[in-house]
Amino acid sequence: DPKEVDAYRSHKHCQFTFTLNGYRTLFEVLSFVQRKENIEKVPCSLPILLMSGEEDPVGNYGDGVRKAYMVYLEHSAADVHIKLYEEDRHEILNETNREDVYSYLLTWLKNRML
Repeated sequence: DPKEVDAYRSHKHCQFTFTLNGYRTLFEVLSFVQRKENIEKVPCSLPILLMSGEEDPVGNYGDGVRKAYMVYLEHSAADVHIKLYEEDRHEILNETNREDVYSYLLTWLKNRML
């Protein structure tokens, strides 16, 4: 949504340089969460929803998200689901179809509440 892009660009808290320590921490966390032994520790009662846009280069255009989904299905007993949005990119909560995304997420959460 071009209006969301403009709002982001003009917001004072969105104008910063990601530090070397920030990158280091990001890659350490990514390494940790991708280890098979850590995936196997995910509680089977934990619902997991992987959501992304299929046009998101960060998620390798949906392929990386599908791969993560398959890994969790194979190595975890958790309640794992995937939802990809065909026309969306990285920030699916700010896309023009965000109402659909919000609605899906709310329904998914409601269906898993105690």
